[in-house]
This record gives sequence, structure tokens and C-alpha cells, in this order.
Amino acid sequence: MAVDILTRVKDPRLRELLNVYRTTNNVFGLIDIMDYFGMKFRVDAFEAIFPKFEVEEIEPNYRIHLGGFIIHSQMYGVSLDVNDKELTLHLETQYYILIRRENKPKGDTDVK
Repeated sequence: MAVDILTRVKDPRLRELLNVYRTTNNVFGLIDIMDYFGMKFRVDAFEAIFPKFEVEEIEPNYRIHLGGFIIHSQMYGVSLDVNDKELTLHLETQYYILIRRENKPKGDTDVK
């Protein structure tokens, strides 16, 4: 499903940033995506970064939850709304962020 959503992103640079972030969960990938939308940060200001890539369908659009970060003891969540006409990056203050992963050993490549 995530790959299907990424095909709706028309800008190849942003699509590549999202795809790399989806596959690697690299914390700097979140910063790169926010930078693409014109958000500039001092990298040393981040106290924590929570990588996440989770797609939620909100008919007829999609929301990609991108994780969040903490700056000055305030937690922020980042998400991207994708529809055919526009992309909207949301930056919201948060009280908590849920990060899910499969219940299997990290690095387990046993695909069934």
C-alpha cells in the first residue's frame, strides 16, 4: 500500500526522499523531507527524533505519518496528506507518538 501512495506523489525528488525514508527509517530522512517543504532547523536543536512511516487512508486521500521529534522539551508529530491536487505537511504538537513494528527479532529475514 505504501508504494501505491508514493506513486501519487508527482515530484520525483520528494517521492525518492519518502521511499528512502520508508525503507531505511533514517532519522535524517525526516529532516530532509521537512527541508523539502522549506522548514529549516538547527540539527543540534533536536533532543530526539522518532522515525516512522505509516499510511492511513482518509477517503479519498491518504495521510502518511512520518514520526516526530522533540525540541526544547516539546514533542512534535509530522504527517503528510497526499491527494491528487496537493501535498500538505502537518507539524503538530503531540503528547505521545505510537510507533509500531512487527513482533519479530530485528534483522529477521525469514519471509513466509
